[in-house]
Amino acid sequence: MGNGMTERFNRTLLGMLGTLQPHQKINWKTHVAPLVHAYNCTRHEATSHSPYFLMFGREPNLPIDIAFGLTPDTVRQPQSKYIQELRERLVKAYELASKAADRAREKQKTGYDLKARGATLEIGDKVLVKVVAYDGKHKIADRWEDDVYVIIGQPNSDVPVYTVQKENGEGRRRTLHRNLLLPVGNINQRKPEPPPKPVPPPRTRLRQRIEQPSPEPSDYENMDTPVQNDTELDGDAHSTATGASRDSDDQSTEGSASGDEQAEIVTQPEPVVIPLPPIPVPRRSTRTRLEPEWMRSGLERQAGEALLAVITND
Repeated sequence: MGNGMTERFNRTLLGMLGTLQPHQKINWKTHVAPLVHAYNCTRHEATSHSPYFLMFGREPNLPIDIAFGLTPDTVRQPQSKYIQELRERLVKAYELASKAADRAREKQKTGYDLKARGATLEIGDKVLVKVVAYDGKHKIADRWEDDVYVIIGQPNSDVPVYTVQKENGEGRRRTLHRNLLLPVGNINQRKPEPPPKPVPPPRTRLRQRIEQPSPEPSDYENMDTPVQNDTELDGDAHSTATGASRDSDDQSTEGSASGDEQAEIVTQPEPVVIPLPPIPVPRRSTRTRLEPEWMRSGLERQAGEALLAVITND
């Protein structure tokens, strides 16, 4: 734990260093001593006295006092009398400083209690322990430890100090202040769920639809009309006449049953013929072909012709 009084003075000193000129801030270390002396010579709000007076029993002789002629009496006094007066001044200054510090402390406590939300801790309560030593970037680090602790005792009931130990019983016991403990109640530790099984993506199948052109109407007529020869026509004349009379009876019956209904004639749309582009023909070379040199001479030409004849016969 850090010293709060030291950190508070460092904050005041940084504010005083901020009042320097830009060219003086480059070598700010040389200005620390004069600024600390100025702080010691300034009246403190909590004690109503300057730190210099409480230390030496007198006010310092500053250059501004000499410039305005405010120097104290320089008449020398006996050493014993000076020591007695110094002791009286110090005792009186300490009494006044203590009373002023008590008033300031009560005022600060009143302001702190307005925002404080304390919780009473009992033995068996679960708490988290504050992290006081950080690794790496402490501004973004976790403020509390991951392990859960259990309060197992309080050495002194008048002092907010507790003895804690890890919930699983591991590690040593620790005695910590109440400000370092955070009550958490009951924490339900969930078991990590197993990762879901990978599901393969669905396989898509491409179906190619082949459209066939519908036949011509003439084809339908040829298919529906049977071809008969002359002998079949002569042999079936009687059956045709009988069938015609039977058809006429059926038509009269259907006409009386259907009334004024009209038959619908369904016509097939004519297929649309899309002409295909012509197949490209490879381009023939227009270059004049010449025989090689070995075929133009005598023996070599004969050998070449014989070779061509053998290849042709094969």
